[in-house]
Amino acid sequence: MATSKRRELSQLTERDFSLYRAICRELEELQHTINDQTVVFSDFEEISVAMMDRRFLVEWLRELNFPTVMAYVDCGLDEAEEDLILLDPPD
Repeated sequence: MATSKRRELSQLTERDFSLYRAICRELEELQHTINDQTVVFSDFEEISVAMMDRRFLVEWLRELNFPTVMAYVDCGLDEAEEDLILLDPPD
């Protein structure tokens, strides 16, 4: 997917970094929810909501030209994983 130039962590203002960090933390929590619910197959609605929220947060990261989550957390999403998330159309 074509994206504009994403900023580096060092280019973020203090306010932008706080927002970026909050988005990264929420994405990490959503990923845990998706993984946990997928393993136990217990709540498909919760999985669906988490996946939709994750998609919206990835879109937001890109719109703001923030770095990928990988820049903040080693096990976070990279650009290729973001592309896969964005390929799934929202419900």
